[in-house]
Amino acid sequence: MIETALSDEYRPLKSYCNRFPGHRPGTRTHISTLIRLATHGTKDPEGRVVKLRAMRFGHKCLCTDA
Repeated sequence: MIETALSDEYRPLKSYCNRFPGHRPGTRTHISTLIRLATHGTKDPEGRVVKLRAMRFGHKCLCTDA
């Protein structure tokens, strides 16, 4: 039987907004920023595109801690 760790539980992407600081001090990252990082990604210093691993389930984006 395969056991899933707590880090493998999918949670809505909106619950991750508080984990990343915003552009201004004392603010949080907007949900649209996380959705953009999941769909388009961003470039790392070497020029490769890195995307946030997330999946769509209905109208929500879900992500894991891993």
